[in-house]
Amino acid sequence: MQKNGIYWVTRGWGFNSESWLLDEGFLAGDTEHETVWATLRQVITSPLGEGQKIDRAFIDSGYRPGDAHRRPDHAVYTFCRTMPGMAYPTKGQDAMDQPFRHSNIDYSYGGVLVKGGIRLYHINTDYFKRWLHGRVRWPVGQLGGWHLHNAATEDYCKQMVSEQLLLKASGRATWIPKSRANHFLDCEVLSTAAAHT
Repeated sequence: MQKNGIYWVTRGWGFNSESWLLDEGFLAGDTEHETVWATLRQVITSPLGEGQKIDRAFIDSGYRPGDAHRRPDHAVYTFCRTMPGMAYPTKGQDAMDQPFRHSNIDYSYGGVLVKGGIRLYHINTDYFKRWLHGRVRWPVGQLGGWHLHNAATEDYCKQMVSEQLLLKASGRATWIPKSRANHFLDCEVLSTAAAHT
C-alpha cells in the first residue's frame, strides 16, 4: 500500500505449495479516501472463474497514510474490519523465530473501542523472501513450482528480484534493495504468508 494507490496480486495455491499467478495490478487513488478501497473490495470479491473466489487477503499496514493526528494504520484496519474472515492487516518484521504469528489488537472507530477487534498478522519477511527466491529457481517440472501467467510484465519480473540477500559476518540476514520498486515482491510475500496461514 502506498499513499497514491495499492499494488496487488492474486495467486492460486495447490498441492506442495505449487502456485500460479492469476493476476496483478495497481489501483491508483489516494488511500486516505474510500474510492480506492471500494475498488480493492471489488478485486477481492470478484469471482475468478469456474466458481473460484479469493479465500484470504493480506494487506500491509506498515505504510502510514493520513496526517500525524490519525492512527497510522487506520485505513487498512477499517477496511479489514469490513471484510471479517477474509481480509487481514499485516506488519512485516525482519527477524522472528517463526514464519508468522497473529495477535488480536484493539481497534477504535468513531470513538468506540473494540477490544481485540482486529486480527493482525506479523510476517517474517526474511523467511518468506527466502522461500520465494527458492521457488523462483525451482526446477521445471518438479512439484511445487511457482508459475507466472503469459502476460506477466517485465516490470513485475524486475520487482520480484529487486532485493538481494546479504548475510553479514554475524549471521544476520539483510535484504539489500537493487531498485526502489519492490511492490510486487512485497505483494508476493503477503500472498505466500496468507497461503501458509
